[in-house]
Amino acid sequence: MPPNAKIIRPSVAVVILAGGKSSRMGSDKAKLQLGDISLLEHMQQILNNANVQDIYINDQYNIADVIANRGPLSGFHAALCKFIGQYDFLIITPIDMPELLPAIFTQLNHASSKYNIVHFKNHILPLRIRVSDANIKIVTDILQKTTDFSVMNFIRKFDTLEIDDTGFDDKIFQNINTLKQWVRYHKSK
Repeated sequence: MPPNAKIIRPSVAVVILAGGKSSRMGSDKAKLQLGDISLLEHMQQILNNANVQDIYINDQYNIADVIANRGPLSGFHAALCKFIGQYDFLIITPIDMPELLPAIFTQLNHASSKYNIVHFKNHILPLRIRVSDANIKIVTDILQKTTDFSVMNFIRKFDTLEIDDTGFDDKIFQNINTLKQWVRYHKSK
């Protein structure tokens, strides 16, 4: 590489999935209090600690679902449609994983750019996805033409890089979906 050459990294933004109904929790997960801050503010702090510059929220106030009531894939779809032509990749993370570490986002960001999807080997979320018309079509087809709206069904459609996660404790990838899980998590802090 010439001495004056610059390495240009693909542009990446992070989208926090916070647009769900929170029906199992019984209240809006984004507003749950973790100490003196909300769960949303907590996730934003984690991302700030990972030096993430561009953070967006998939909810009814910011990036609203275009095709609603299809779970996390509705958020994927809304974010991909919103940022086509603006970013090369999106890192998509749920709001309900409060133990995620900044290193998780750093590794997703720095993984090879030749793959459409990058996620950790034993954990589907968070993940990084290429922003492209082809990927928008795939998620749109799943949302409109199938009944399996699972993230796993979506991932199966892509060339995927699975990052080794043996250096991380499984608890950092734990989702907190119910009030009972939230109470148990809160007591452990």
